[in-house]
Amino acid sequence: MKKRYTLTIEILIAVIFGIIGGILFVLVYEKQLPIQGVGSLADWASAILSFVAILVVFCQVNRESKKERAFYIENKRPHFSAERTTIINSDEKILYHESYGDLITLYKELRVVLVKSF
Repeated sequence: MKKRYTLTIEILIAVIFGIIGGILFVLVYEKQLPIQGVGSLADWASAILSFVAILVVFCQVNRESKKERAFYIENKRPHFSAERTTIINSDEKILYHESYGDLITLYKELRVVLVKSF
């Protein structure tokens, strides 16, 4: 199962067992379930749906936090551009194909192209 749903499922299981445990405690202590004073069906429905709404908000905030973290990491990566040119400035870093052998050969070939273009 996916990690992001594990915590939600664990919380739901804990709540269900908490309700069952509470009912069992009342049964053992009182020898019967109290019918009066436990609220109407609307009270119970609003309580349960409020809890579900809190879980949904928690999941949404968690998902948004993960997206923000991924966006932050992506922006921290170095950005570069590549272009094919015959002019290399001294402060620029270049990538070149290994078939040139070394930078001196690359420089000479670029100078020949540059001289021919004028």
